[in-house]
Amino acid sequence: MFPKIKQDLRKLLVQLKDEGRVSVYFDEYNELTDVMYEVYQESIYKEADADTYLLEVSERCKERINLLLDVYGYAKQQKDKQWMDQLMSRLSQLTFTPAEAT
Repeated sequence: MFPKIKQDLRKLLVQLKDEGRVSVYFDEYNELTDVMYEVYQESIYKEADADTYLLEVSERCKERINLLLDVYGYAKQQKDKQWMDQLMSRLSQLTFTPAEAT
């Protein structure tokens, strides 16, 4: 399992236990999982080989990173530290390394 997904999954499970919830959509909690699920949902990738699937996931991750960076720029303009921190966390989920605010 990807280490970043595993870390986020652990946090979510603790949160769910504390809240007493029984179900959740993990793709709403983790960016990489969301991208992977989005690609899988497209019928042309359901039957694709692993290399084709992973190549598409990689391309979509790049697109999502660019989108999040654009949104980060706006959040920075607005001086919204909380939003910037959320975006950094989401970017970290896609890059496999901790993102740092500028």
